[in-house]
Amino acid sequence: MKKNISTVTLLATLMASSAAFAANQSAPAENASGPFIGAGIGSSNSNRVNAPSDGQASSDKTAFNLYGGYNINENFGVKLGYRNFGKATVSRADLPGMTARTSGFSLSAVGSYPIAPDWALVGEAGIMRYEIKHGSSISDSKGNKFFGALGVKYSLAKNIDLIADYTRYGKVGLDYGGSQVNLDTLGLNLQYRF
Repeated sequence: MKKNISTVTLLATLMASSAAFAANQSAPAENASGPFIGAGIGSSNSNRVNAPSDGQASSDKTAFNLYGGYNINENFGVKLGYRNFGKATVSRADLPGMTARTSGFSLSAVGSYPIAPDWALVGEAGIMRYEIKHGSSISDSKGNKFFGALGVKYSLAKNIDLIADYTRYGKVGLDYGGSQVNLDTLGLNLQYRF
């Protein structure tokens, strides 16, 4: 978790400090409103809450996401997305080889604040309907979870953005036997604006 936060902080700092070099390549903002689509890949981290001493406490897996939305203006928009957090294997004495696949659909509000030509800070807040499928005798679990994200956006071209972000979901899953986890992701997204 601390490693992920440090990575995002370092990435954001480097991108922001590099923004000055892109100043003379800037162009007026176009397509400020309208639809967009995107896809991303990253790392998901699951840390078990109150994990028993006989169980693995965390798991880092590859995650991916697909999304679409609509920018109301240059600063605000709405977004509908799907995220797959990958397959985590949890070692427990009572459930050897237990696996968990987490995925979910989300609806969120997104914000963008320009900090330099072609660069912006981005934020997101919303709700996710998640499902955890356990490959064991434990029942699958579903629920709703509020989440938040922070990141940095760079405009690669007229309609194409590259976004690096960190998303925090908090506790998900059922709270029994150390099966509840704290979930977060660190990702890189490519977005196209129509």
